[in-house]
Amino acid sequence: MRLEPALLADVLPSRLARYLRVPAGANAQRRQLLYGLMATVFGPLLLVIGLVSLVTVGWGFAISWVAFGMVFLASLPVTLRGHSTVMMVVFIAACLLSSVFVLVREPQNPAALGGLVVVVIITAATENLRTTLVVSALATAAALLPLLAMAPGQAAGLPVGANLPSRTALMVVVTTIGTCAAYFNERILTEARTGAERNEALASRLQASMDNLEEQVAERTMALARRNLELERVNEALDTSIRRELQLAEQLRRLAETDDLTGLTNRRGFLARLEQALPGGGWLALADLDHFKRVNDDFGHVLGDHVLRRVAAAVAQAVSGDDRVARIGGEEFAILMPDRPGAVRDREAVRHDVERVVAAVRGLEWTDLATEVPPGWRITISIGAARFTAAPSGSERISDLLRRSDQALFAAKDAGRDRAVVASDPHRDRVGRRPSGDAPG
Repeated sequence: MRLEPALLADVLPSRLARYLRVPAGANAQRRQLLYGLMATVFGPLLLVIGLVSLVTVGWGFAISWVAFGMVFLASLPVTLRGHSTVMMVVFIAACLLSSVFVLVREPQNPAALGGLVVVVIITAATENLRTTLVVSALATAAALLPLLAMAPGQAAGLPVGANLPSRTALMVVVTTIGTCAAYFNERILTEARTGAERNEALASRLQASMDNLEEQVAERTMALARRNLELERVNEALDTSIRRELQLAEQLRRLAETDDLTGLTNRRGFLARLEQALPGGGWLALADLDHFKRVNDDFGHVLGDHVLRRVAAAVAQAVSGDDRVARIGGEEFAILMPDRPGAVRDREAVRHDVERVVAAVRGLEWTDLATEVPPGWRITISIGAARFTAAPSGSERISDLLRRSDQALFAAKDAGRDRAVVASDPHRDRVGRRPSGDAPG
């Protein structure tokens, strides 16, 4: 249900307060208040006036005031209990009867018309238009019928104010005033009731709109909560998927940079680590198994693969903790020895490290191959190392470093194998070049 501006304007606090000032039961409350006030104030007052009139004027006129006072006092308990309609009927009947009695007994006394005037005015102030017209007609009949029942000569002798024209004019004026007052009073009450009913309808519509709006807000809130829960689940699934993808990517990277046979880093992964290490400085050592081609030729590739795995494990165990070992060719290995922060490795320290690797390979026992190789069979390794200083990385620097390390390895092979050679000058090696096309073996 859509809230319209006109609906909100109709229930503004100012208009709502004006409607509530005149509720549907305002007329009954007014009647009860007025009749209670009359019974409390005018009852005793009319009794006093009646007693005074009885002493000064006579009983004929005083009986009317005494009757009025007694009626008022007798109706007070009824009025206080909320039976204003009973009070109204008793009051009108008492006033009409007492006025008729006085007018019949003393037609020349115009004061007896006062009771009829009071009846009409009070009825107009408290009752609706129809009741006012009925009471006005009865009051007019009570005022005129006693004169019409009199003899013509007796009626003509009445003074002004008590004769027929005067009574007729008075009752016409009183009836007109009472009718107009009742009409406007009923119209005001009708408009007030209509306004109150319209206000109740608007309030009901507004409440329905607010309830509908609350339901919509609750539904939207629940939908939003469900959507957030779904998004959380999607995010969790996405995070899980991303973690799996990252793990898979890391596994693929490791597989792409790992040698399947030995489990060491392969050539691709080693060159990437070498490029990262170039700006910090360090040493690069290239190692090659001596006469490994004979192993494959004499004992087969299965035994050769077994030898490569044993040698790779020995080299990896012999190097220092920060050094990295890789298999970059068939029987060729590389050792990356970066400088530690604040500590640059000198040539003698590197010589000690690589000679420890040579000794570890030389000392391998091959008892597990006793049935396949001759007694005392040994595998040896030759190593050549060259230094690289801290400088920006690049393919030209890597190629130059590999060339100098390879020259040191060739020098170790040329010197009899099973040894290590560490280049003394990174810029100008005194070691001889490997002949073109010659390969270490």
